[in-house]
Amino acid sequence: MNGVRLHVTLIEFPIVGAFLSTGLLLLSVARGASPFARRALQMVLMIAVLTIPAYLTGDPSRAALYALIAAEIMGAAALAALISGRHRGEIRRGILLPLLVFSIVNIVVVGWAARSSGHSAANASGQAQDEED
Repeated sequence: MNGVRLHVTLIEFPIVGAFLSTGLLLLSVARGASPFARRALQMVLMIAVLTIPAYLTGDPSRAALYALIAAEIMGAAALAALISGRHRGEIRRGILLPLLVFSIVNIVVVGWAARSSGHSAANASGQAQDEED
């Protein structure tokens, strides 16, 4: 597997994960359910970790850098919320609402980065396949 294919595989995690975690955050804010909130925050933290290799294997562009920064900020905020929730026994709704708003912003940034890197990855993938033939 070459670097381009590895990047295309890894980039799916932050994109799909951003949508799933935002949905869980929305559900936890709407219902006030702490188990949903914990799962959503754990997913955000996992996405932040998986975004690093996705960025490092791709063609570093401005959009990709912004997506990395947004994912890492979300991951740090999720970690802080999880630690805070562990000491208090539950995750407060006041913490989840700003995370939900930033998560929606994160979807836009990650989508922009995926779209801009998708064009270059498709071109590079076509070149790599031509080289293999």
